[in-house]
Amino acid sequence: MSEYQYYHFKALEQPLSESQQQQLSDISTRAEITPQYFENEYHWGGLKAKPVDLMATFFDFGFYLTNWGEAKLYIKLDNGILASNLISAFLVNELIDIVELEQHRILVFSLPATEEYYFYEGDGNYWLQRILPLRDELINGDYRALILILLSAIECGYFNLDFELPILANANQPLSPCQQAIMEFFQVDPVWSNVYQNYPDKQLDKQFDKQVVKTEVSQLAFIEKLAEADKNAMLFTLLNDNANTVKNTLIKQFRKVELEQADKIQTIPLATLQGDYEQQHQMYLTEQALAQEKLSKELQQQREIHLQQIYDRRTAYWSDVSKLADKGSGHSYNEATQLIKELSGAYELNQQASQFQLQLKRFISKIPRKPALLKRLQEYITRD
Repeated sequence: MSEYQYYHFKALEQPLSESQQQQLSDISTRAEITPQYFENEYHWGGLKAKPVDLMATFFDFGFYLTNWGEAKLYIKLDNGILASNLISAFLVNELIDIVELEQHRILVFSLPATEEYYFYEGDGNYWLQRILPLRDELINGDYRALILILLSAIECGYFNLDFELPILANANQPLSPCQQAIMEFFQVDPVWSNVYQNYPDKQLDKQFDKQVVKTEVSQLAFIEKLAEADKNAMLFTLLNDNANTVKNTLIKQFRKVELEQADKIQTIPLATLQGDYEQQHQMYLTEQALAQEKLSKELQQQREIHLQQIYDRRTAYWSDVSKLADKGSGHSYNEATQLIKELSGAYELNQQASQFQLQLKRFISKIPRKPALLKRLQEYITRD
Protein backbone atom coordinates (compact mmCIF):
# COMPACT_ATOMS: atom_id res chain seq x y z
CA MET A 1 0.00 0.00 0.00
CA SER A 2 1.43 3.38 -1.00
CA GLU A 3 1.78 6.28 1.39
CA TYR A 4 -0.86 9.00 1.25
CA GLN A 5 -0.61 12.42 2.89
CA TYR A 6 -3.08 15.19 2.15
CA TYR A 7 -2.58 18.88 3.01
CA HIS A 8 -5.08 21.65 2.40
CA PHE A 9 -4.82 25.19 3.75
CA LYS A 10 -7.39 27.93 3.15
CA ALA A 11 -7.05 31.71 3.18
CA LEU A 12 -10.52 32.79 4.30
CA GLU A 13 -10.11 36.28 5.72
CA GLN A 14 -8.24 37.68 2.72
CA PRO A 15 -6.81 36.15 -0.48
CA LEU A 16 -3.14 35.37 -0.88
CA SER A 17 -1.10 37.97 -2.74
CA GLU A 18 1.07 37.03 -5.72
CA SER A 19 4.13 37.40 -3.51
CA GLN A 20 2.66 35.01 -0.92
CA GLN A 21 1.76 32.50 -3.62
CA GLN A 22 5.34 32.61 -4.86
CA GLN A 23 6.64 31.98 -1.34
CA LEU A 24 4.40 28.93 -1.13
CA SER A 25 5.59 27.73 -4.57
CA ASP A 26 9.13 27.81 -3.22
CA ILE A 27 8.00 25.44 -0.44
CA SER A 28 6.20 23.04 -2.79
CA THR A 29 6.52 23.16 -6.58
CA ARG A 30 3.88 20.43 -7.05
CA ALA A 31 1.14 21.97 -4.90
CA GLU A 32 -1.97 23.55 -6.36
CA ILE A 33 -1.80 27.17 -5.20
CA THR A 34 -4.47 29.82 -5.75
CA PRO A 35 -5.32 33.09 -3.95
CA GLN A 36 -7.76 31.03 -1.84
CA TYR A 37 -5.89 27.82 -0.98
CA PHE A 38 -2.82 25.57 -1.01
CA GLU A 39 -3.39 21.85 -1.66
CA ASN A 40 -1.05 18.92 -2.19
CA GLU A 41 -0.86 15.16 -1.87
CA TYR A 42 2.32 13.27 -1.04
CA HIS A 43 3.03 9.62 -1.83
CA TRP A 44 6.64 9.90 -0.72
CA GLY A 45 8.46 12.61 1.15
CA GLY A 46 6.37 15.33 2.75
CA LEU A 47 5.67 19.02 3.24
CA LYS A 48 8.87 21.05 3.62
CA ALA A 49 7.37 23.38 6.21
CA LYS A 50 5.60 23.15 9.54
CA PRO A 51 1.82 23.46 9.17
CA VAL A 52 1.61 25.77 12.19
CA ASP A 53 4.15 28.11 10.57
CA LEU A 54 2.11 28.18 7.34
CA MET A 55 -1.04 28.89 9.35
CA ALA A 56 0.67 31.72 11.24
CA THR A 57 1.86 33.42 8.06
CA PHE A 58 -0.70 32.66 5.35
CA PHE A 59 -3.85 30.77 6.29
CA ASP A 60 -6.98 30.61 8.46
CA PHE A 61 -7.89 26.91 8.16
CA GLY A 62 -5.69 23.84 7.66
CA PHE A 63 -6.32 20.13 7.27
CA TYR A 64 -3.86 17.21 7.28
CA LEU A 65 -4.84 13.59 6.64
CA THR A 66 -2.90 10.35 6.09
CA ASN A 67 -3.87 6.81 5.13
CA TRP A 68 -2.30 5.43 8.33
CA GLY A 69 -4.81 7.29 10.50
CA GLU A 70 -3.04 10.49 11.51
CA ALA A 71 -5.01 13.70 11.03
CA LYS A 72 -4.97 17.29 12.29
CA LEU A 73 -7.20 20.36 11.97
CA TYR A 74 -5.81 23.88 12.26
CA ILE A 75 -8.01 26.93 12.86
CA LYS A 76 -6.59 30.45 13.21
CA LEU A 77 -8.69 33.19 14.80
CA ASP A 78 -8.07 36.74 15.90
CA ASN A 79 -7.30 37.17 19.58
CA GLY A 80 -10.53 37.93 21.41
CA ILE A 81 -12.79 35.87 19.13
CA LEU A 82 -12.86 32.82 21.41
CA ALA A 83 -14.41 32.95 24.86
CA SER A 84 -11.14 32.72 26.79
CA ASN A 85 -12.85 31.74 30.05
CA LEU A 86 -14.42 28.74 28.30
CA ILE A 87 -11.85 27.63 25.73
CA SER A 88 -9.28 26.75 28.42
CA ALA A 89 -11.67 24.07 29.70
CA PHE A 90 -11.29 22.21 26.38
CA LEU A 91 -7.51 22.09 26.17
CA VAL A 92 -6.18 18.54 26.45
CA ASN A 93 -2.57 17.89 25.49
CA GLU A 94 -2.16 16.17 22.09
CA LEU A 95 -5.91 16.35 21.47
CA ILE A 96 -6.91 20.03 21.54
CA ASP A 97 -3.96 22.41 21.77
CA ILE A 98 -3.61 26.14 21.25
CA VAL A 99 -0.73 28.14 19.77
CA GLU A 100 -0.60 31.75 20.98
CA LEU A 101 0.56 34.37 18.45
CA GLU A 102 0.84 38.13 18.81
CA GLN A 103 -2.52 38.85 17.15
CA HIS A 104 -4.00 35.38 16.67
CA ARG A 105 -4.61 32.00 18.22
CA ILE A 106 -4.27 28.72 16.34
CA LEU A 107 -6.36 25.82 17.59
CA VAL A 108 -4.85 22.44 16.72
CA PHE A 109 -7.12 19.37 16.85
CA SER A 110 -5.58 15.89 16.59
CA LEU A 111 -7.17 12.48 16.25
CA PRO A 112 -6.71 10.41 19.41
CA ALA A 113 -3.70 8.10 19.21
CA THR A 114 -5.28 4.74 18.39
CA GLU A 115 -5.08 2.09 15.67
CA GLU A 116 -8.83 2.39 15.02
CA TYR A 117 -8.52 5.21 12.47
CA TYR A 118 -7.85 4.53 8.80
CA PHE A 119 -8.42 6.66 5.72
CA TYR A 120 -8.23 5.93 2.00
CA GLU A 121 -6.45 7.82 -0.73
CA GLY A 122 -8.80 10.52 -1.96
CA ASP A 123 -10.62 10.92 1.38
CA GLY A 124 -8.99 14.27 2.09
CA ASN A 125 -11.23 16.61 0.11
CA TYR A 126 -14.39 14.75 1.19
CA TRP A 127 -13.69 15.35 4.88
CA LEU A 128 -12.36 18.85 4.28
CA GLN A 129 -15.64 20.05 2.78
CA ARG A 130 -17.70 18.58 5.61
CA ILE A 131 -15.51 19.93 8.44
CA LEU A 132 -14.69 23.38 6.99
CA PRO A 133 -17.75 25.10 8.63
CA LEU A 134 -16.22 24.39 12.06
CA ARG A 135 -14.30 27.68 11.97
CA ASP A 136 -17.47 29.72 11.49
CA GLU A 137 -19.20 27.77 14.26
CA LEU A 138 -16.40 28.64 16.70
CA ILE A 139 -16.50 32.29 15.63
CA ASN A 140 -20.24 32.30 16.34
CA GLY A 141 -19.68 30.84 19.81
CA ASP A 142 -20.84 27.27 19.16
CA TYR A 143 -18.33 24.96 20.90
CA ARG A 144 -20.24 21.67 20.72
CA ALA A 145 -17.74 20.24 18.20
CA LEU A 146 -15.06 20.58 20.89
CA ILE A 147 -17.20 18.55 23.28
CA LEU A 148 -17.47 15.82 20.62
CA ILE A 149 -13.69 15.77 20.17
CA LEU A 150 -13.24 15.35 23.93
CA LEU A 151 -15.80 12.53 23.96
CA SER A 152 -13.88 10.76 21.19
CA ALA A 153 -10.87 10.38 23.49
CA ILE A 154 -12.62 8.82 26.50
CA GLU A 155 -12.00 5.23 25.40
CA CYS A 156 -8.37 6.06 24.52
CA GLY A 157 -7.44 6.88 28.12
CA TYR A 158 -6.72 10.59 27.63
CA PHE A 159 -8.40 11.34 30.95
CA ASN A 160 -10.09 9.47 33.77
CA LEU A 161 -13.60 9.81 35.14
CA ASP A 162 -12.56 12.79 37.27
CA PHE A 163 -12.25 14.87 34.11
CA GLU A 164 -14.96 17.53 33.88
CA LEU A 165 -16.76 18.44 30.66
CA PRO A 166 -17.95 22.04 30.28
CA ILE A 167 -21.73 22.44 30.24
CA LEU A 168 -22.77 24.36 27.13
CA ALA A 169 -25.98 26.35 26.92
CA ASN A 170 -26.87 24.71 23.58
CA ALA A 171 -25.78 21.19 24.62
CA ASN A 172 -29.20 19.66 24.02
CA GLN A 173 -29.76 21.22 20.57
CA PRO A 174 -29.62 19.07 17.38
CA LEU A 175 -26.12 18.74 15.97
CA SER A 176 -25.22 20.73 12.86
CA PRO A 177 -24.09 18.90 9.67
CA CYS A 178 -20.51 19.91 10.50
CA GLN A 179 -20.82 18.46 14.01
CA GLN A 180 -22.26 15.26 12.54
CA ALA A 181 -19.13 15.10 10.34
CA ILE A 182 -16.92 15.65 13.41
CA MET A 183 -18.69 12.73 15.10
CA GLU A 184 -17.94 10.47 12.13
CA PHE A 185 -14.40 11.71 11.57
CA PHE A 186 -13.37 11.36 15.22
CA GLN A 187 -15.47 8.18 15.58
CA VAL A 188 -17.33 9.52 18.60
CA ASP A 189 -19.29 6.89 20.48
CA PRO A 190 -22.92 7.97 19.78
CA VAL A 191 -23.91 6.83 23.27
CA TRP A 192 -21.49 9.27 24.94
CA SER A 193 -22.82 12.05 22.70
CA ASN A 194 -26.40 11.18 23.53
CA VAL A 195 -25.69 11.01 27.27
CA TYR A 196 -24.05 14.42 27.23
CA GLN A 197 -26.79 16.01 25.10
CA ASN A 198 -29.58 14.62 27.25
CA TYR A 199 -28.14 14.99 30.73
CA PRO A 200 -31.27 14.29 32.78
CA ASP A 201 -30.92 16.89 35.56
CA LYS A 202 -34.04 19.09 35.11
CA GLN A 203 -32.40 21.88 37.08
CA LEU A 204 -29.64 22.05 34.48
CA ASP A 205 -32.17 22.01 31.62
CA LYS A 206 -33.85 25.10 33.05
CA GLN A 207 -30.44 26.66 33.51
CA PHE A 208 -29.59 25.95 29.86
CA ASP A 209 -32.75 27.79 28.74
CA LYS A 210 -31.90 30.77 30.93
CA GLN A 211 -28.36 30.88 29.53
CA VAL A 212 -29.61 30.82 25.91
CA VAL A 213 -32.09 33.65 26.58
CA LYS A 214 -29.42 35.54 28.49
CA THR A 215 -27.03 35.32 25.51
CA GLU A 216 -29.68 36.63 23.11
CA VAL A 217 -30.59 39.51 25.45
CA SER A 218 -26.91 40.30 26.01
CA GLN A 219 -26.27 40.54 22.27
CA LEU A 220 -29.18 42.96 21.79
CA ALA A 221 -28.11 45.03 24.79
CA PHE A 222 -24.54 45.12 23.46
CA ILE A 223 -25.67 46.38 20.05
CA GLU A 224 -27.89 49.04 21.62
CA LYS A 225 -24.95 50.36 23.67
CA LEU A 226 -22.63 50.74 20.66
CA ALA A 227 -21.68 54.36 20.08
CA GLU A 228 -23.26 56.00 17.03
CA ALA A 229 -19.83 56.79 15.60
CA ASP A 230 -18.79 53.12 15.91
CA LYS A 231 -21.94 51.95 14.17
CA ASN A 232 -21.39 54.43 11.33
CA ALA A 233 -17.76 53.34 10.94
CA MET A 234 -18.81 49.70 10.71
CA LEU A 235 -21.52 50.47 8.14
CA PHE A 236 -18.95 52.35 6.08
CA THR A 237 -16.64 49.31 6.27
CA LEU A 238 -19.52 47.08 5.12
CA LEU A 239 -20.14 49.32 2.12
CA ASN A 240 -16.52 48.78 1.16
CA ASP A 241 -17.06 45.01 1.17
CA ASN A 242 -15.20 44.18 4.38
CA ALA A 243 -17.89 42.16 6.14
CA ASN A 244 -15.41 39.85 7.89
CA THR A 245 -13.61 42.83 9.42
CA VAL A 246 -16.86 44.19 10.84
CA LYS A 247 -17.97 40.81 12.12
CA ASN A 248 -14.65 40.08 13.83
CA THR A 249 -14.60 43.53 15.43
CA LEU A 250 -18.12 43.12 16.79
CA ILE A 251 -17.48 39.61 18.07
CA LYS A 252 -14.28 40.63 19.85
CA GLN A 253 -16.04 43.55 21.52
CA PHE A 254 -18.96 41.35 22.51
CA ARG A 255 -16.68 38.61 23.90
CA LYS A 256 -14.97 41.25 26.06
CA VAL A 257 -18.30 42.39 27.49
CA GLU A 258 -19.42 38.78 27.85
CA LEU A 259 -16.26 37.91 29.80
CA GLU A 260 -16.84 40.81 32.20
CA GLN A 261 -20.36 39.50 32.92
CA ALA A 262 -19.55 35.78 32.78
CA ASP A 263 -20.75 33.42 35.46
CA LYS A 264 -18.54 30.59 36.63
CA ILE A 265 -18.36 27.86 34.00
CA GLN A 266 -20.31 24.78 35.05
CA THR A 267 -18.92 21.34 34.35
CA ILE A 268 -20.00 17.70 34.53
CA PRO A 269 -17.55 15.06 35.81
CA LEU A 270 -17.42 12.04 33.51
CA ALA A 271 -18.08 9.92 36.58
CA THR A 272 -21.51 11.57 36.84
CA LEU A 273 -22.33 10.50 33.28
CA GLN A 274 -20.80 7.02 33.55
CA GLY A 275 -23.91 5.32 34.97
CA ASP A 276 -26.13 6.73 32.24
CA TYR A 277 -23.56 5.72 29.65
CA GLU A 278 -23.41 2.09 30.80
CA GLN A 279 -27.19 1.79 30.83
CA GLN A 280 -27.67 3.43 27.43
CA HIS A 281 -24.69 1.59 25.93
CA GLN A 282 -26.31 -1.76 26.70
CA MET A 283 -29.58 -0.54 25.19
CA TYR A 284 -27.67 0.71 22.15
CA LEU A 285 -25.97 -2.67 21.65
CA THR A 286 -29.33 -4.42 21.91
CA GLU A 287 -30.91 -2.05 19.39
CA GLN A 288 -27.96 -2.49 17.03
CA ALA A 289 -28.19 -6.27 17.26
CA LEU A 290 -31.94 -6.19 16.54
CA ALA A 291 -31.42 -3.80 13.64
CA GLN A 292 -28.69 -6.03 12.21
CA GLU A 293 -30.88 -9.10 12.57
CA LYS A 294 -33.75 -7.31 10.81
CA LEU A 295 -31.44 -6.17 8.01
CA SER A 296 -30.04 -9.69 7.57
CA LYS A 297 -33.55 -11.11 7.25
CA GLU A 298 -34.51 -8.45 4.71
CA LEU A 299 -31.37 -9.10 2.66
CA GLN A 300 -31.99 -12.85 2.81
CA GLN A 301 -35.56 -12.36 1.62
CA GLN A 302 -34.36 -10.18 -1.25
CA ARG A 303 -31.74 -12.78 -2.11
CA GLU A 304 -34.31 -15.57 -2.19
CA ILE A 305 -36.64 -13.53 -4.41
CA HIS A 306 -33.73 -12.92 -6.78
CA LEU A 307 -32.76 -16.60 -6.86
CA GLN A 308 -36.38 -17.67 -7.44
CA GLN A 309 -36.56 -15.33 -10.43
CA ILE A 310 -33.40 -16.98 -11.80
CA TYR A 311 -34.85 -20.45 -11.25
CA ASP A 312 -38.06 -19.49 -13.04
CA ARG A 313 -35.95 -18.39 -16.04
CA ARG A 314 -33.28 -21.09 -15.69
CA THR A 315 -33.46 -22.17 -19.33
CA ALA A 316 -32.66 -18.64 -20.49
CA TYR A 317 -29.83 -18.39 -17.93
CA TRP A 318 -28.21 -21.62 -19.16
CA SER A 319 -28.44 -20.24 -22.69
CA ASP A 320 -26.68 -17.05 -21.52
CA VAL A 321 -23.93 -19.15 -19.93
CA SER A 322 -23.35 -20.96 -23.24
CA LYS A 323 -23.19 -17.68 -25.17
CA LEU A 324 -20.63 -16.24 -22.74
CA ALA A 325 -18.53 -19.41 -22.97
CA ASP A 326 -18.52 -19.17 -26.77
CA LYS A 327 -16.98 -15.67 -26.61
CA GLY A 328 -13.78 -17.23 -25.27
CA SER A 329 -12.47 -14.20 -23.32
CA GLY A 330 -11.39 -14.02 -19.69
CA HIS A 331 -14.07 -11.41 -18.98
CA SER A 332 -16.85 -13.54 -20.50
CA TYR A 333 -15.60 -16.59 -18.56
CA ASN A 334 -15.87 -14.59 -15.32
CA GLU A 335 -19.42 -13.59 -16.20
CA ALA A 336 -20.33 -17.19 -17.07
CA THR A 337 -18.90 -18.39 -13.75
CA GLN A 338 -20.95 -15.78 -11.86
CA LEU A 339 -24.13 -16.97 -13.60
CA ILE A 340 -23.26 -20.60 -12.72
CA LYS A 341 -22.93 -19.51 -9.08
CA GLU A 342 -26.35 -17.84 -9.18
CA LEU A 343 -27.92 -20.88 -10.85
CA SER A 344 -26.42 -23.14 -8.18
CA GLY A 345 -28.07 -21.07 -5.45
CA ALA A 346 -31.38 -20.98 -7.34
CA TYR A 347 -31.50 -24.77 -7.70
CA GLU A 348 -30.56 -25.27 -4.04
CA LEU A 349 -33.34 -22.89 -2.96
CA ASN A 350 -35.79 -25.12 -4.80
CA GLN A 351 -34.18 -28.33 -3.47
CA GLN A 352 -33.04 -29.32 -6.96
CA ALA A 353 -29.28 -29.59 -6.41
CA SER A 354 -29.10 -32.90 -8.31
CA GLN A 355 -30.81 -31.31 -11.32
CA PHE A 356 -28.23 -28.52 -11.24
CA GLN A 357 -25.42 -31.10 -11.38
CA LEU A 358 -27.01 -32.77 -14.41
CA GLN A 359 -27.36 -29.44 -16.23
CA LEU A 360 -23.80 -28.48 -15.31
CA LYS A 361 -22.42 -31.78 -16.65
CA ARG A 362 -24.30 -31.27 -19.93
CA PHE A 363 -22.83 -27.79 -20.21
CA ILE A 364 -19.29 -28.99 -19.44
CA SER A 365 -19.54 -31.75 -22.05
CA LYS A 366 -19.88 -29.00 -24.67
CA ILE A 367 -16.71 -27.11 -23.63
CA PRO A 368 -13.91 -29.73 -23.42
CA ARG A 369 -11.36 -27.35 -24.95
CA LYS A 370 -11.87 -24.41 -22.65
CA PRO A 371 -9.46 -25.17 -19.77
CA ALA A 372 -9.53 -21.60 -18.43
CA LEU A 373 -13.30 -21.77 -17.97
CA LEU A 374 -13.18 -25.31 -16.58
CA LYS A 375 -10.64 -24.16 -14.00
CA ARG A 376 -13.03 -21.43 -12.86
CA LEU A 377 -15.84 -24.00 -12.47
CA GLN A 378 -13.90 -26.50 -10.34
CA GLU A 379 -15.75 -25.78 -7.11
CA TYR A 380 -19.08 -26.47 -8.86
CA ILE A 381 -17.88 -29.49 -10.82
CA THR A 382 -16.72 -31.32 -7.71
CA ARG A 383 -19.90 -30.66 -5.75
CA ASP A 384 -21.92 -33.76 -4.93
